[in-house]
Amino acid sequence: MCYFPMLNNAWHIVHTWSLSVEEHFYLLWPLVFILLSPRKAWKAALLYLALIPFIRYAIWHQHLLWLDIDFCSLTQMSSIAVGCIFACMAYGAALQSTNNLLTRKPVVTALSGIGLLILSIGAGQSGKYAIFLSDPINAVALGLLMFGLLYSKINSFTGRLFHSRFMVTIGVLSYSLYLWQQPFTSKMPVILSLPWALNLFFIFATAAISYYFIESPFLRMKERFKGQSVV
Repeated sequence: MCYFPMLNNAWHIVHTWSLSVEEHFYLLWPLVFILLSPRKAWKAALLYLALIPFIRYAIWHQHLLWLDIDFCSLTQMSSIAVGCIFACMAYGAALQSTNNLLTRKPVVTALSGIGLLILSIGAGQSGKYAIFLSDPINAVALGLLMFGLLYSKINSFTGRLFHSRFMVTIGVLSYSLYLWQQPFTSKMPVILSLPWALNLFFIFATAAISYYFIESPFLRMKERFKGQSVV
């Protein structure tokens, strides 16, 4: 789905293009840790981000039906690479100074992310910016926002909001909700002739079943192979 976007008329599985991008990245990222020391892996991600405008231009210039810069892994992995860099900031020693800078005033960090996202959306009116830079810049903006929220005081308004039981439940089910949303949000959903509220109920019910009976057992299995922190 990520290399043949012309197939995206198959509504119920159209969103799997992003899952494909994730899987491709997760196959490559461990190799970076093997080839480089874990403390240097973030540099490979940063180098990839620096090359992204040129990669996007090269693909866009070819006009190939099976390569679309908005879907293919070669370009869309950049957003996950941004997330990995922020993870290295949060948990690693190599970027500790940057971590200290961003966490000193988390509200400023979060507002910086919001401001950058607004500017990026505005700049997206330019075709060249949208083609070459919008996706990685948007990822950086959202990373700053999430970083600021992550380090906000737990007794602050945002801390209480995002640690509330409702928000935590949404966070736990977020992947499952994304996975199962399509059948219930189509113009011709699987559950026919039902109002939107019932379709919303079925989205959450299906996501909960998926999480607790399919995903959770695999997540528990992962613990068997969990090693020491390497960053």
